[in-house]
Amino acid sequence: MKKSLIVLAALGAFASVASAQSSVTLYGRVDLSVNKAAGTNQKGMTNGSGSRFGVRGVEDLGGGMSAFFNLEHRFNADTGVSGEGNPLAAVPAARFWFGRSIVGLQGGFGKVTLGREYTTSFLGSQLIADPWGWDTVVSATPGAGLNQTITSVGIGRVRNDSTLTYNFAASGFSFAAQVAEATDAINNFQKKPMNFSVGYSAGPLALALGYEKTGLVAAAAAKVLTVNGSFDLGVVKLGALIGKGTTAADASNKSYLLTAV
Repeated sequence: MKKSLIVLAALGAFASVASAQSSVTLYGRVDLSVNKAAGTNQKGMTNGSGSRFGVRGVEDLGGGMSAFFNLEHRFNADTGVSGEGNPLAAVPAARFWFGRSIVGLQGGFGKVTLGREYTTSFLGSQLIADPWGWDTVVSATPGAGLNQTITSVGIGRVRNDSTLTYNFAASGFSFAAQVAEATDAINNFQKKPMNFSVGYSAGPLALALGYEKTGLVAAAAAKVLTVNGSFDLGVVKLGALIGKGTTAADASNKSYLLTAV
């Protein structure tokens, strides 16, 4: 009898774990091309859309709340070197999880995230305005490509380290805000990086605004504002972005983008 009770207790514990509705997903891609730069005879191998390997997961905590995480490694597929494009980080090996390394909670209150995460101004305004989705050869070397020059006005950061990020969306409206530590094991900013985005989407219409202070301060505080919108006509989706910002050297940058997809 005692043995049967032990077996039943073990089965009961197993059933409760199985009903927790947790999931883990492995994902990634490898992208290489052989090409020739326009105006030159030089041929070479290029990482096109960012080779990556990642793992993400979510677990139901009950009461409408769940925990989640995402770890994403970026690498140059032609050499296996950590980083993205032509090694971004000063010490590429120190950034194994270059894409994302986050953990958080989500529920009716929204989503709270900690770790290395995309800026809310990038995800909420700049990325969605780009018809290439910050991908393909248009992106070139991250930080110096056409995407960075136009959608981020050559000022905005794509990701921040050591962040606290909040996201909320309801009835077509969305809001997100982020603050990051000024100093950590890698960074040493003069001010804490901060950014936010607001958006509205209903039917074919979508509008968004993103604002960011990068944390770099010299002659001025580096900051950027982007406003974008799109309208889907069915056979074609029209879009536009206007960006304006100030660099840490107090230079004024502006950008404009018109798209038809």
